[in-house]
Amino acid sequence: MVAPTPSLNWSSQLSVTASTGTPVSLTGDKILLPQSALEQLLAASASAPQPPPAVVDLESWDTPQVPQQRNQQLPHPLIFRLYNPANNRFSHAVPREFSAAEGEVGISPFLREALGLEEKDEEALREGETGSRREKPRITIVSKSLPKGTHVRLRPLEAGYDDEDWKALLERHLRMHFTTLTTGEILSVAGRTNSRGKGGRGEFRFLIDKLEPEEAVCIVDTGRHRTFVRRASKRNIETANSS
Repeated sequence: MVAPTPSLNWSSQLSVTASTGTPVSLTGDKILLPQSALEQLLAASASAPQPPPAVVDLESWDTPQVPQQRNQQLPHPLIFRLYNPANNRFSHAVPREFSAAEGEVGISPFLREALGLEEKDEEALREGETGSRREKPRITIVSKSLPKGTHVRLRPLEAGYDDEDWKALLERHLRMHFTTLTTGEILSVAGRTNSRGKGGRGEFRFLIDKLEPEEAVCIVDTGRHRTFVRRASKRNIETANSS
């Protein structure tokens, strides 16, 4: 039997790296954390409560028992709740690498929008790089365990989306770029769209209107990507976990 993944008690306040200093390959709900964060997480994992010992089989009492070593194990996936105290907006993310500058966190354009980091915040970031006294925006990052999603309702933000145009694109986009979903966020998927009667390259935009069982869920290993989208009405797209 596989031992339960330990829960972590870890949080930090980090400055947001300027978008100009963030790699373009950072997409979806991915972030970059500093190396010190990994060290702290491993330490937190080592001190986390361990599962109770297994029940001893009395019939094999005389059998030599191999002592269990306490390995440093991090949850998989490793999920964090990101909170912007300037506007009380939040999202969820997973680390792609632990390669950010110390005291900073690199976030994707999707997360930048979800957290409401506006142009004025980008100006503060640029001025901070040139030695200005204005500080870079800071966000709070807390380790978080999310349930596996069982139901998702998406709301198209424009009329005229054809299922054949966006269905496979959305599934692929989520599979490649996302581990979590949070209610109220907007997914943008590049593709050919006929919305508003205009064909050609563009993007499909969907509001994450409802999630179950909670307002934020993990979408890894749910069986969702194989049967993700089905038309529920003219306005909404819903999916239920088939597993």
